[in-house]
Amino acid sequence: MPASKDILNHRVRLLNLELKDFRGFRFLDLDFGSNKPVTILIADNGGGKTSVLDAVAEFLRYFLTEGILFDKYETSFNTKDITNGEASSLCKIDLELTYPFPAKELFEVCRDVTEYLNEYRLAGNNAIMKVHTEENEVSGKWQLFIDDIEYGIDLPSDIVQHLDDLLEDSNENPKIKSEDIIQVAQKADEVWSANLDLSKSVISKVNYTGKVRIIYHLNKSEGIFKSETPKNNTDIHEFIAKLEQKTAFIEDFCESAQAYRREDKLTVLPLLAYYGCASFNANIGDINILYQADTFQAYKGSLNPSQSDFEEFFAWFNTLREEPAHLRKQVQDAILAILNADQEIYNDLRIKKGTLKIDKQYGGQGSLPLEFSQLSAGEKNIFALIGDLVKRAIQLNPLLFELDYDSNIGTYSNILAHTEGIVLIDEIDLHLHPKWQRMILPKLRKLFPIVQFVVTTHSPFVLQSVEKAQVVVLPSMESWNGLSGWEIYEIIQNAMAETEDTMSNIYQNKIEQFREGILNDIDEDLEESYNWLNKHLHPNNPKRSAIEMQYNVFSKKKDYQ
Repeated sequence: MPASKDILNHRVRLLNLELKDFRGFRFLDLDFGSNKPVTILIADNGGGKTSVLDAVAEFLRYFLTEGILFDKYETSFNTKDITNGEASSLCKIDLELTYPFPAKELFEVCRDVTEYLNEYRLAGNNAIMKVHTEENEVSGKWQLFIDDIEYGIDLPSDIVQHLDDLLEDSNENPKIKSEDIIQVAQKADEVWSANLDLSKSVISKVNYTGKVRIIYHLNKSEGIFKSETPKNNTDIHEFIAKLEQKTAFIEDFCESAQAYRREDKLTVLPLLAYYGCASFNANIGDINILYQADTFQAYKGSLNPSQSDFEEFFAWFNTLREEPAHLRKQVQDAILAILNADQEIYNDLRIKKGTLKIDKQYGGQGSLPLEFSQLSAGEKNIFALIGDLVKRAIQLNPLLFELDYDSNIGTYSNILAHTEGIVLIDEIDLHLHPKWQRMILPKLRKLFPIVQFVVTTHSPFVLQSVEKAQVVVLPSMESWNGLSGWEIYEIIQNAMAETEDTMSNIYQNKIEQFREGILNDIDEDLEESYNWLNKHLHPNNPKRSAIEMQYNVFSKKKDYQ
């Protein structure tokens, strides 16, 4: 069973987004925060929330296609996405990437050895380094081997010392191992050049984290993606300088991620998903499809906001009857944890006679079995969202179940707690009762504690629900580091609306009529407005006593006159 230190993690995180002349944005600069797991976007309808998610998803689709699936991406945007009256649009995104990669110090060794080869004009075409042990010797030493020559060349003492230091640097995550065979350099046009593609060799690697900026330029004829800092395969000094600046390269991320395609059992990829307002087709009946999954099934349609195939979840869940019990239990527990917002109402999620069913408590009536089609729109939305996320997480990295497995008691890891990635959700509060609006984000964060969420909402209950969240108002870009300490009326007045009052327009009109009746001695207006306020105000509204006192004072004054 794999240990945490053996996992080859591939991570991606949003850092910053810039939009220029894109849809309704003349210019937008959105920082996702270095330590904020949740970004919540709020705006009026038409304020650009969905446009931001669409732009992020477009970059992630490009990254997924070029950096993981190893394919060419064709943009889904067109000229209608350019701001009216402009000739082009320019978008940029900064991503933080983590992937297994040779240590920077190893490239420094390759640089030094290459300079040594050129200085002494050594003949040959390919040079490698490895530890060579002579017969009858207990330990070996680092030597240089050129082409197919059997004997090695002793390296300068400073280079050997550098390699030995790397060998002893860390037992937990060594930068090199004594069994590594390092492809150092190749000769072309009578000059030795350092090998910048060490990552393609089967050698020790460390978890390298760096930043990549991707630029997308859209004009009337085409849309072009490019990296602002493409990998330079010619100059070792420039390449090392980029590593020191923590620059990441999509090419190297992709090279490492290809181990997943080769079914490397230790390679872990990031979860990437985008759920739009109409992602799921909830009108699904019996299961009638044969489920077949390919290598990258978890990414199929994952970033298409209008194409989440929930019918596939049904078919996949149906196959779990033949899987280990711990896998089925984790799927059931995750869905029920979200549905049971504040008390246990739902239980026994199952498939019976080709139909997905669940039991629901109805107060004193006891538990009743329901088919999925009989659930409310809000219940279906939550069920579909969580079901799809859990399905993709398990499909993507099933080996995380076995992480740090305890054979003595047979416990498996919580795969969702180890899942990393980026999830975009548009109008997360859609169809949800306020009770669930308060619970949905905290529950998602508890299920997926290291996933980065970017969501939009119109609900003050969602804004109030998460402590470690960045709340951004579009298009003003005013932001707060969480609103969990704010009251609902404070959120409505200060974060979500321009009005200074949380009462309805009808109330505003009636209270104005009431004041006018008092000031201008208009009995009819006063009586009508007072009767309406007395009937419609909440019984415990503190404004009741003030209104009643003013009415009584005015009535007594009239009686006296």
